Amino acid sequence: MMSEPASIICAPRPLRVGMLVGSVGEQGGGVPASVRDLALAVRRLPDVEVTIFASQGPGGESVRESWAPVPLHSFPVLGPSTFGFARGLDRALQAAGMDLLHVHGLWMYISIAASRWSARTGRPYVVSPHGMLDAWAVANSRWKKTVALHAYEHRHLQGAACIHALCEPERQAIRSFGLGNPVCVIPNGVAAGEVPRVLTRPLLPSRRTLLFLGRLTPKKGLTALIEAWALTSRRTQSGGWDLAIAGSGSDVYVDELEALVRRLDVASSVRFLGHVAGETKAATFATADAFILPSISEGQPLAVLEAWSHGLPALITPQCNLHEGYLARAATPIGCTVAEIEKGLAELFAQPADELREMGRQGRRLVEERFSWAQSAQQWGEVYRWTFGAQSRPRSVSAGG
Repeated sequence: MMSEPASIICAPRPLRVGMLVGSVGEQGGGVPASVRDLALAVRRLPDVEVTIFASQGPGGESVRESWAPVPLHSFPVLGPSTFGFARGLDRALQAAGMDLLHVHGLWMYISIAASRWSARTGRPYVVSPHGMLDAWAVANSRWKKTVALHAYEHRHLQGAACIHALCEPERQAIRSFGLGNPVCVIPNGVAAGEVPRVLTRPLLPSRRTLLFLGRLTPKKGLTALIEAWALTSRRTQSGGWDLAIAGSGSDVYVDELEALVRRLDVASSVRFLGHVAGETKAATFATADAFILPSISEGQPLAVLEAWSHGLPALITPQCNLHEGYLARAATPIGCTVAEIEKGLAELFAQPADELREMGRQGRRLVEERFSWAQSAQQWGEVYRWTFGAQSRPRSVSAGG
């Protein structure tokens, strides 16, 4: 009987990568969405297998289905959801036989779990802070993060084989935090299915929509946006525009925003859409005419890339770390203050429809050329193989220092 070729017998098995994320529900903001899309792209690499480990958020099976066919293991949370102590996570990681871990986010129990797993197995992990080492983000709830840093997060960050930055400003923030680990710079992307095949945006002269989409938190600059909207509405001919705010947040904060809208008497032109996902999210982008994100602090917001993929011109702050949009004339720069946002809104309202269409086309071209998950997945495959010792250091990684 003829034996099988040695090349088949000795074929290397795929690299097993476990991705850890604090939550896979909507309360996790944009991080779970970007992790899901990255995992779906990485699993298409021929030599990498991906499994997701997360604390269990609301949504149950519907959340699990949205991650398919990537395996998702979620675990019930004991205690505060902001910490995310997940019973059973440590045992599951130990039993899964992962070659390396990719931790998404900081200041939660997953940091402790990754450090323990690495100490027990001797295997490496990489960390994606997702903007959580930005100076503003670190200063927010500073005393809690100071405690967490001394208790576990410093050990977690110092032990990472590589730390991931979404852009050059985040790489600088990582260095400013005092970390000397190797750093890879790999941007977010847009899933291929989310890029419209045909760009059709009529921009009719009546009732245009400016869309905000994201997690409703103070760092998104929503209070300043609503105040600027009220001022602009009174001072300019803005009767043809509505502001649509899509996303979820804490009940207290959402109540504050809705009360502000009523107090400033702009309820007729400001709509709260709540959390949107799937087909509803796509329809929300499709019915908008422009996009705005006046954030005070970001890593690299996926919502802006999605807006560009749908052909929307954007108003964004420099803190969104997407300066490519300014250079490509796909975005108008705005500041974080009420006066700066008001100036940007006035410019938007005065801008001819054909100019807005061209900005949208430039945005779509930008994401097609520079922000695809397929390209990011290829880079991550190189980083994973290098971290595991299977290849030389890739170009996306800068040495520690």
